[in-house]
Amino acid sequence: MKSEITKTSPPREILSERLLIRIPTLSDSSSILSAYAGVSEAVKYLSWPKKNSEDEVKEFIERVFLGWEMQDSFTWVVTLRETASIVGCIAFRPQRTGYEIGYVLSPNYWAKGLGTELVERMIEVAFEDNAIHRVWAYCDTENLASVRLLEKVGMSREGLLQKWGESPNLSSGPRDQYCYAIVR
Repeated sequence: MKSEITKTSPPREILSERLLIRIPTLSDSSSILSAYAGVSEAVKYLSWPKKNSEDEVKEFIERVFLGWEMQDSFTWVVTLRETASIVGCIAFRPQRTGYEIGYVLSPNYWAKGLGTELVERMIEVAFEDNAIHRVWAYCDTENLASVRLLEKVGMSREGLLQKWGESPNLSSGPRDQYCYAIVR
């Protein structure tokens, strides 16, 4: 279903100090698989299962294209500006007057400030659109690195959602999640 949000699409390409954030291409499938989508540690807390093949990643990329076309989900790959290496992924899912944000980074790039730089830049991009008043993220209660990141970028913990999120790489049932948000 198309989102009720009234706004324009976010930029297809975004720059930060060290990152180029762009729409993936089918030729990115191998790099996406090896950087994060096929890495158990990277996808541990995500709502989708680890990918096991380039074909699975290509199916994901096709859904990314559809999300942009339908304007109900906007997904980018995250690359290093210096090398063009893919290091992660980030998405906006529009709902009403805001965006839910979701992200993943390759474990090779954890604890280097890239996650903070990425999420801060994407919050800036979201609020460049005057129709956007809220950006939020859900985070597994055991994902302490994401808890720290979301708090560091200025998001406030709004509450605990019991049995809210699916993490198929951890368990077969719903798990507790925190909801973090920032509003303008």
